[in-house]
Amino acid sequence: MPEPWDKPELTETWEIHDIRDALAFLRFVFDIAPQGSRWIVSGAAREAEQRLTPLALPRKNVPWFYFGFGQRPLVIPLPDDRDERRSALEAIPTWALIEQHVYAESKAVLVSYDNLSCCWLTRVVPLDTLRAAAARVGFRFVE
Repeated sequence: MPEPWDKPELTETWEIHDIRDALAFLRFVFDIAPQGSRWIVSGAAREAEQRLTPLALPRKNVPWFYFGFGQRPLVIPLPDDRDERRSALEAIPTWALIEQHVYAESKAVLVSYDNLSCCWLTRVVPLDTLRAAAARVGFRFVE
């Protein structure tokens, strides 16, 4: 059975461009992600994968095979505590994540390819919140 990130639905998303600080942007995404969200990482550099693997669900519990990079993705449940979410980010170099998604159940919060250069964020985020984050964090988006 395909997972939602195999063919992400990009309607009802904001297209994000020119992210100046990847870590600050991901902190923002982790802060807005609903409880129960999962961070899906694929194509990570070896060092990043080694640091993230202990946080991920066991791959034997991830029954599908991912064809994007010829490996199964890491599926990392985001803790309910925002500080714990941020500490997961601090452990890795953000440039080392080729493809990453954040999902709340089957709904995309973030869809990103090529180290955040192709990026979409859910429109559940209100426009005013997105504008404030863009000014604070440093990114552009298509309204």
